Amino acid sequence: MYPTKGPAIGGGLATTGVAIQSWLLVGIGLVLLGAALWLATFVSRPR
Repeated sequence: MYPTKGPAIGGGLATTGVAIQSWLLVGIGLVLLGAALWLATFVSRPR
């Protein structure tokens, strides 16, 4: 009903939710990247 951007009623709440969602995606991506790097070093380490 309301636009996601602009000074509409509930617009601030919508933008905050989008920001939280994007930050969650960024955090999950960083965790996955760190796990992949750790796994790569763990596998490539000489026995």
